[in-house]
Amino acid sequence: MTDKTLSAKASLWLATKIIFPKEIIHRWIMKNSSGINNFLARPEKELIKKGWPKILLKDLRKLKYFKVEKYIRKLSENNIKALCIEDPSYPPLLKNIEDPPPLLFFKGNLEILLKKTVSIVGSRKCSKQGIAFAKKVSNLLSKNGYTIISGLALGIDAAAHGGAIEGDGATAAVLGCGLDIVYPAMNKEIFKHLENRGCLLSEHFLGDKPLKHHFPRRNRIISGLSEKLMVIEAGERSGALITANLALEQGREVLAVPGNPNEIYSKGSNRLIKDGAFLIDDIKDIEELFEIVNNEKIPKYSDPLLEILKEKPLSIEELEHASKDSTPSLLAKLTKLEIEKIISKNESNKYFLLF
Repeated sequence: MTDKTLSAKASLWLATKIIFPKEIIHRWIMKNSSGINNFLARPEKELIKKGWPKILLKDLRKLKYFKVEKYIRKLSENNIKALCIEDPSYPPLLKNIEDPPPLLFFKGNLEILLKKTVSIVGSRKCSKQGIAFAKKVSNLLSKNGYTIISGLALGIDAAAHGGAIEGDGATAAVLGCGLDIVYPAMNKEIFKHLENRGCLLSEHFLGDKPLKHHFPRRNRIISGLSEKLMVIEAGERSGALITANLALEQGREVLAVPGNPNEIYSKGSNRLIKDGAFLIDDIKDIEELFEIVNNEKIPKYSDPLLEILKEKPLSIEELEHASKDSTPSLLAKLTKLEIEKIISKNESNKYFLLF
């Protein structure tokens, strides 16, 4: 990609999006022509024979003379670039899905999308264990050369981005609004990091609001950018399930992390496993599946508390019973292990291992 805001072909696609905002028109053009120049060069009679609506001929003539300079200036003023499906730097995995966006706006380093990538998604409402696992997985993968793709949402998405950032790795977010809008606002710091050291992507122009119907369409890009999609906690109606279904339609491999069957944020991911998704229930599964080496040695602790917690999260009462420790002694040990970031507490006030 050059330092230009966008190529000549991307400029034509930008004009096309402005004149014909409906995606069905973009899909028609991609299906019935070999490129935007080919489409614009063809006689109207030929296009009509192919199925181009006569009612749109007037707008088509307008498109051929439409000036996009002021729109390009807006992009440039906001440090936003664009690339079209005909540009050589367009992500090849995304290009090969059934319904690729003809034009992508981006901020940051587009080259990280040309590396090995893995998409990680999950529920906004999630457990502390889910957040801890998402951070651990993305941290490990990013340290081994993978770019982490997610959607900047609260919960698992933010944890996936955060784990990569903490590991000084690469991560990119696909938004459901214009790149001049920080959404959700609570993830402002992640947004800032990505526009400077990662990558922000959207098929929406400046000013496009984060409308509800944008996000299911956005999800095809998240899944389309990687060969593997990992779901970490998803409710039965979670957007992460939409992304998983899109990934399957695109021929991607879907991985899912199981959760407590009694928790609403695990029902969707558990169902994916039941339906055939690859089960991920340990960090070793990641190491084997992605053929990577975890250089971070898990510390060996002699404290029997850790052996007890390997089975499942436990409350202080349950730990007291299992360990036969006195309450003051147990509390002192648990506090020390929390400070050392070996254990943490979930939303049910139960302790669980962080490694």
